[in-house]
Amino acid sequence: MSQPTFRPGSGWRGPRPGPPAAGPPAAQPPAQADAPLELPDIQAALAAKYALRDLVVVTAASGDELYQNLGAGAAMYFRGHVERNFRVGFSCANTIHTMVRNIEPFRLAMDAFPISFNVVPELTSVMSSYAALIELWQRNPECRAHAVNFPSFFATESERSAFENRPDVRTIMGQVRDVNMAFYSCGSFGPGSSYGVVKEYVNRFIDPAFDPNQLYEAGACGEVNWHPYAIDGRIMTHPVPYSFGFIDLAAFRELSGRPDRHMVLVAGGTQKVQPIVGALRGGFLNVLITDERTLRSVAEADAALI
Repeated sequence: MSQPTFRPGSGWRGPRPGPPAAGPPAAQPPAQADAPLELPDIQAALAAKYALRDLVVVTAASGDELYQNLGAGAAMYFRGHVERNFRVGFSCANTIHTMVRNIEPFRLAMDAFPISFNVVPELTSVMSSYAALIELWQRNPECRAHAVNFPSFFATESERSAFENRPDVRTIMGQVRDVNMAFYSCGSFGPGSSYGVVKEYVNRFIDPAFDPNQLYEAGACGEVNWHPYAIDGRIMTHPVPYSFGFIDLAAFRELSGRPDRHMVLVAGGTQKVQPIVGALRGGFLNVLITDERTLRSVAEADAALI
């Protein structure tokens, strides 16, 4: 018997039934539209389509409650999968900081690394990856938290190359680029987005002419670690994000393709739908943690954009 196949927006479909048994014709009910797709079917379909090792769905909400739900779901995933001596990376994101604050105290030898850093100093107390490491260490005193001494930005490509070729930097970056598990989010380019927040800082210190709309107009639908990508998953290049991002999308893609790694994207909300679709298509994750409302919108958008 053939296996059911998934068609976005129309539900699981099994083999066609055979002809009805002989007898008087039955009254035909009025034609009806397909029933809404059940949540487990959406999860299974997207997980299969994008080779996800897991897809966790939390209760839909808005505002701070959504952050709390996503953080709690990510914390549960972390505790359920982290192992002794794992190398775990945390990015700069409110969702990730909320996640760590939802972790109950435990004891396990492990190493924790930042995989992004703040461009805007004012964000340090809220969304810094280092703030997440401090929170984690307070919950797990056996955690070895590491600092990556990257500058806020690089003025030139040669400056970046010289820095990355330092022996101490090569050592720790080798560990960061080989984490067993990482937690990060994705961003958009609208009002209130990460790029909107850092625009003033970038204009003052990196590029006076930079406008995030340049990325959007060039086809960017989202960013991970400040690195932009298109809705089809194509990695986009731009000198501004390259000047201050230190784990790029190629590294996320490589690690996500390995079955022994947990590359966990935690994101939800209307503004994250297209960034999630682009990240799935780009292969920048192998675990997705989102809310039910966002997941349904992602499935619809993914089907509509084909």
